[in-house]
Amino acid sequence: MTTTPPSITALPTAPDPNDRTTFNARAYPWSAALPAFGTEVSAVAANVKANADEAAASAVAATEQAALSAADVALTHDDAVATAADRVQTGLDASTASTAAIAASKLNLGSKTSAPSLDNQGAALLAGATYYDTTLSLWRVWSGTAWAEGISAVAGVSSINGMTGNVVLPPTQSVAYDSRATLRSQTPAAGDQAIVKDLGLFVWEAASTEPDDDESCFSTADGCWLLQAASWDLVDAWQAPDLQAQTDDDEDEPLRFASSFASKVIRQTYTNTISSASTTPVTQVVSVQGASIGDAVVITRPSVSASNPQGNVFGIVTAANTVTVYYGSGYSTTYFQTTGLWIITVIKS
Repeated sequence: MTTTPPSITALPTAPDPNDRTTFNARAYPWSAALPAFGTEVSAVAANVKANADEAAASAVAATEQAALSAADVALTHDDAVATAADRVQTGLDASTASTAAIAASKLNLGSKTSAPSLDNQGAALLAGATYYDTTLSLWRVWSGTAWAEGISAVAGVSSINGMTGNVVLPPTQSVAYDSRATLRSQTPAAGDQAIVKDLGLFVWEAASTEPDDDESCFSTADGCWLLQAASWDLVDAWQAPDLQAQTDDDEDEPLRFASSFASKVIRQTYTNTISSASTTPVTQVVSVQGASIGDAVVITRPSVSASNPQGNVFGIVTAANTVTVYYGSGYSTTYFQTTGLWIITVIKS
């Protein structure tokens, strides 16, 4: 007996990936209805088959056709399920890409005519977020509590070492040594710098009272170029006189010592004519140029030794350029002197 097939509940409206406004609202109920829909389709197919079996004897062809039609329906619905799954995945991918784009837009807010208080999604600003201020012509950065100036598109760096605004570094000019006098005719600003070849780095100071013309200062109408860092050539030139004087002193020291020694000591040989002396001294007068009364005199006989003593001999400057030599044994017996060349040394007082 042929039975009436079960009914199939219609699926809700399928989600459209191109419609972000209704996608999430449609995707869930549509996906949730798919299992029941498949069950109903299977029930319809079973009913159709049962009816076909019962009518096989009389309507084989019709039953087979009905079965094939039911299979086609099932395949069609399976394709619909697969298509829906693809749409869900596409929606998820689109959602991920959208999330990344939103995250990027929270850090780079784009161009603004004034500082924003919220990000592009209306949420609180993230620390590190930036925007370009078209009024100020500056990139600005959110520190977490306030907007700070970043890089200017017009005047370069706008903040350095605590200085804000359009910071301008002092210029540094290079001046040849022979052109250094041109510094005096300039009208520099405080902090301007100049490098003079062979002298060093100069910085201009307003209202300076430093003296001029000493290679370390050049006066202008209202200030001075003051030497801040001397070049090695200048340091070397400044030290040269002292080094030369030291070198000259070192070289002349032996000469000065020899000259001083020569002026203080007179040494000459003379011929001793006294061959013997006893307790009474015997004298001999010798001419010594440069000797003065009060100078010390040393008399020396060559080849003096313990076995060949010199005896009791001494000299005294008795007049200008005159030395009297006294010979005596100092004993009661006669002491025989050795005649010949002796040496007189006069030490100036």
